[in-house]
Amino acid sequence: MKYLILIILTVFFSSKTYTIEANDFTNKKVKFKSVNINNDTNFIEVNISSYLSKPNHSKTMPAVILLHGCTGLGKNKYQHSWKSLRQHAKILHANQYVTLIVDSHGSRKISYEKALRKSCNLNALGFYERTGDVYGAVKFLQSKDYINKDKIIVFGQSQGAMVVLNSLNSANYNDKYKIAAGIGYYPHCAYPNIPDSLYAPIILFTGGKDNITPEKLCINYVNNMKNKSESIFIPKIISYENGHHAFDYLSLGQLYRTSIGTIAPNRKITKKTREEYFIFLNNLFTN
Repeated sequence: MKYLILIILTVFFSSKTYTIEANDFTNKKVKFKSVNINNDTNFIEVNISSYLSKPNHSKTMPAVILLHGCTGLGKNKYQHSWKSLRQHAKILHANQYVTLIVDSHGSRKISYEKALRKSCNLNALGFYERTGDVYGAVKFLQSKDYINKDKIIVFGQSQGAMVVLNSLNSANYNDKYKIAAGIGYYPHCAYPNIPDSLYAPIILFTGGKDNITPEKLCINYVNNMKNKSESIFIPKIISYENGHHAFDYLSLGQLYRTSIGTIAPNRKITKKTREEYFIFLNNLFTN
């Protein structure tokens, strides 16, 4: 008989710990319907495929909705976004968070090639519909008796982080489908209609070498909110000088120059961001 020895590694920070290995992590494919949060006559509610993971825990748990970037989830092709989000989900799962990885583009038949042409530019194909996906995911999670309905967080990379910001727009607030907080990795912070008021806290991670979504735009955005906005919540931004776009896509293995800019993994920065978002969440839910 073979025995599986599980080594659980723990990182210590600010008198807190988080576990970085899960021994029961699995993804179950589920579907939910997107929600027309603003009663937009042009909005089409569609079934959204996603991947649910539930820790083996008897108490109600917080949940994190995870959103891909503009090129899509890539579960069956390229896979770097899928592998990155899945690794975040595994760590969240190990710390008693339910996770839901959402496949917005795949559910709308937007291929990688089509997304690169029409979503990763000012056309932003599928972008605004994705806020409806977030609220559909919130509604889906709220229907589960093991979810703490006051602790649903939305997490996104690149365009997904822009969707996080849009979802937390005070204009999109809905008392029925509340989001507790947001986590955003390297968003573009100058897209049309970027919110000037947010109804929940958010932490943003940016890279000093990012030439796809330059961090200066986010720094300017946050400074403008501090100076001009009446927003209750001002984004917390943490910059990493050596960070390229997609620095948490560790499966990339090396730097690549793409048609829209440079992407490169950075394991050290990724580890730091995880430490930071657990501090953020621990402070949020213990204060």
